[in-house]
Amino acid sequence: MISNLITDYAYSFKVDENLNLIGEWISESYTRVFGYTLQELKEMGGWQNCFYMDDLPLVINHAKRVASGYPDKIECRMITRYGDIRWVRDYAVPIFDNSSERVIKIFGVSEDITEKKKLEEELKSRIEHFENLADSTTTAIFIYQGEYFVYVNKAAEKLTGYSKDELFKLKFYELVHPEFRELVKERGFKRQKGEKVPSNYEFKIIAKDGKEKWVDFTGSLINWFGKPAGLGTAYDITPLKNAIQELEKSTERYRTLIENAPIGILVEDAQGTILNFNKMYERITGYSKKDLVGKNVRILASPKNLEFVDENIRKILNGEILDHIVESHKKDGSKVLSI
Repeated sequence: MISNLITDYAYSFKVDENLNLIGEWISESYTRVFGYTLQELKEMGGWQNCFYMDDLPLVINHAKRVASGYPDKIECRMITRYGDIRWVRDYAVPIFDNSSERVIKIFGVSEDITEKKKLEEELKSRIEHFENLADSTTTAIFIYQGEYFVYVNKAAEKLTGYSKDELFKLKFYELVHPEFRELVKERGFKRQKGEKVPSNYEFKIIAKDGKEKWVDFTGSLINWFGKPAGLGTAYDITPLKNAIQELEKSTERYRTLIENAPIGILVEDAQGTILNFNKMYERITGYSKKDLVGKNVRILASPKNLEFVDENIRKILNGEILDHIVESHKKDGSKVLSI
């Protein structure tokens, strides 16, 4: 009756004085799945013959340990009558006889974990596939769960200067520059809770060598082994940030030179729209920036010079360098010659 209720497998062995195990009983569930009765196992030469050959040393050590008086647990493979391989997790306990001062029986239960092992293998295969793909990219990819990293690719190691093992000991926000640390920390925890946070933004990190680096970060929420986690990608934009900074400095120097030049300078775009002019031009012509910026340069030319102005704009757009004098007029209507 009990054996009919057991969905996995149960058994008992007698243990003789030489610690040999003699099969005493197996559950009907074992016979249904593996196809052997207790008598058939005995006729085959004993219980050892139903285990996968590579696992047999592990199984024998397990049996000896329990027969010596110690409960034990192992995972191993067994072979059915039909040649199928099934994984089991075996729990065995010794029954001690005080009068003879030795183990006289072993009771055990084997949990069938075949499907679990298949899922583990499939998951392992998928993770290996993911890691191979992740390691083939130059973009840093990492997963954090709670406060800590649980996965990083090679590009993340290269970006931060830390090894994989070192990163696993760091809280995900400890890499972030103090200027951005609280922001990244807050968004990282909110993301794991499923709250809405920006998916893409830029911030600075501090690499292992102490250098500051700008990264472009994109984050999302994923399920990692049954629990929410943050998936992040980042790439180094420090060279771009440095280039922008240098461009801004150059632009500022250019503006300073233009603004303080001893001659009047006017800047226009390809369509002749006035973009800017300096203080000296304002002083010479009497026009303020409010008067001219956004308007076409033709309004400054004398009517007789309009064709000449249009032709000069075309030549400049074609890459020609012009040395010419154009008659235009000041705000008060008086004439002025421009080079």
